[in-house]
Amino acid sequence: MIFGSFNYINMEQLLKKEILKELEIVAQLNEKDIQDLFEQNIEKLKVVSSRYQLNVELDKYNNNGDNKNNSQKIIIQIINSIKPEIKNFEDIMILDPDGKVVASTNNAYLDTIHIEDKFFIEGKKQNNVTILFKEKNQELKSYLTGPLTLSDKFLGVVTIIYGLEDLLSLFNEVEDFAATAEIILAKILMVMLLL
Repeated sequence: MIFGSFNYINMEQLLKKEILKELEIVAQLNEKDIQDLFEQNIEKLKVVSSRYQLNVELDKYNNNGDNKNNSQKIIIQIINSIKPEIKNFEDIMILDPDGKVVASTNNAYLDTIHIEDKFFIEGKKQNNVTILFKEKNQELKSYLTGPLTLSDKFLGVVTIIYGLEDLLSLFNEVEDFAATAEIILAKILMVMLLL
């Protein structure tokens, strides 16, 4: 009886160590997947911010006091053509240097001011794909944001509202693996108790 209990305890500890090693491996792989996802999002942001014609038209918009409508229409056409190209792009906003949305794929954002919002402040400085927020329906989203420039002249900020389905599925994979590992451990321990 003592030998059986000792054997059981040793086997339980060995199994826990093995399962923990497997969980650590999965966590490391998912960390790399998350890092890759952030890098892909920066590339997606650059797909928008690197559009030469968009930057030219935003410069015209910023410097043309009376005739902004033509430039605004062209910017809206450009971002509307980009949106369907990239999975998980929900809305694209172009903000002037004062934080005002001058063009968007969603008219509800037009003319709104965001000068004090984190995505605008961060986007003026550099590309940032790590700003998370919850929508009114509690769905988790991300802002992909960065500066728009032309010949090193700051023109404004592009901000993309991005769905996080890809990121959330990575977290779900880890949770599923952990649950599976716990079930396997419980089954093995039950078999050992019966022996």
